Amino acid sequence: MYYLEKHGAEYKQILTADTRDIIFQDDVFKYFENEKNYIGYTTEAKNIEEDSLNRSWIENQYGKEETDKIANRKIICCGTVIGTPDEMKIICKYMWSILQDLKPGAVEQGIFNYLIYNKIFPVENLIEIDCHSGAILTTMLFHTLNPVKVNNNMILRGDGGVPAIVHQYDRQASLIQLVNNLYREKIFQPYFPQDTRNALEQIPHIVLSGDFETALKFFVDYILGKTNFKGFLEMLIDTWGFILESTAPAKVYKEMTEIALQRAIIESANLTGTFLQLQIGRLLPHVVFAIKNNRTLSIEFKIFIARGTFYLAYGFFKNGNIAAAKSYLDIISALNIPLGQDFQNFRAQVYSRLGQNI
Repeated sequence: MYYLEKHGAEYKQILTADTRDIIFQDDVFKYFENEKNYIGYTTEAKNIEEDSLNRSWIENQYGKEETDKIANRKIICCGTVIGTPDEMKIICKYMWSILQDLKPGAVEQGIFNYLIYNKIFPVENLIEIDCHSGAILTTMLFHTLNPVKVNNNMILRGDGGVPAIVHQYDRQASLIQLVNNLYREKIFQPYFPQDTRNALEQIPHIVLSGDFETALKFFVDYILGKTNFKGFLEMLIDTWGFILESTAPAKVYKEMTEIALQRAIIESANLTGTFLQLQIGRLLPHVVFAIKNNRTLSIEFKIFIARGTFYLAYGFFKNGNIAAAKSYLDIISALNIPLGQDFQNFRAQVYSRLGQNI
């Protein structure tokens, strides 16, 4: 945002994008060179209602009623956004202002979906970039419904055309191999953290497909026994959530992921409070799902989550956000983990501030 303020006028168009899981097959800017005052946003292959995680990211910030109003709209991925400089400044300012008051369980993509579909951004020209026909292909949900096709070493979108950008290519093992063969030097040596990221993102889909032998191999080769999970917390959370919500007999993978999650959260504790809040926010919807659907969580993991959630609740309370503190405490209570008299005293204090009885 600050860079745009200083240097935005030097550019005609700007792309903001994830970096690790993107490849370029063409010049994406040429597809929008005649557009004025625009923002291009990428949509995925499912509606908000069809993906519990994406829905929860919106609902936790804006509530069920507001989420229901846009539940039949396509999921927007904020991992790739393109536009003209002034419009990108608008997007950044709006997003930054809301992220300062992020509610438990909400993340930036949910906010972006809500703002786009409610036309809150004062942007003249909003352009949808669809995964079936647009210049950017987001493959995460796309390839679960449509096998991604390749022709002449080019990854194809839904209509058979060649997208300029392929995002999230590493959710599919065959595409990872293609990218490695095409773009990496022959002397390339795999970088361990990258392999870990790939494994984390593929395991949910492997488990859901029922190929438990391959999933176990990924765990053993790339995750089990590793000692450094810094930077992998978000993917560990999503992996654990996929496994937890699947109906497949994946208990062993869930328990191993819980161990890795604890380690990653501990390693992230020295990062900023905002970052930690965001990642715990990603974790808690899965915890709530487990509680509501009677999914088993290990006692050690429940204690760990309860203590971390207690810490965040106290932080919200100190900052004057009493309602958010209570929402965290309600989750702790549902976990049914005794945290001692300090917890009981704090809970009573929160309820008193809200004028409620425990």
